[in-house]
Amino acid sequence: MHRQIMLSNLYQESSAYQAQAAAVDPRQQAACGATERHRFEGESIRDSMLYVSGLLNPNMGGPGINPPLPPGAGGAGEQVA
Repeated sequence: MHRQIMLSNLYQESSAYQAQAAAVDPRQQAACGATERHRFEGESIRDSMLYVSGLLNPNMGGPGINPPLPPGAGGAGEQVA
């Protein structure tokens, strides 16, 4: 899955300023609405998923967590193609 994300066209698109695109859409509303572009860190995404699923422990430290994953999702010891 990691390879599929890294090789996707969307992931490889540059977020650098492009004069031609700015001339057509100066506020870049078509591309990203009114917000700035940024990439999320993996830890933030993981914590968000744990929070939504009710598995996030808000206390610092403690043992790690291995939340249940659907078959083929790359659980512990499982090889992902």
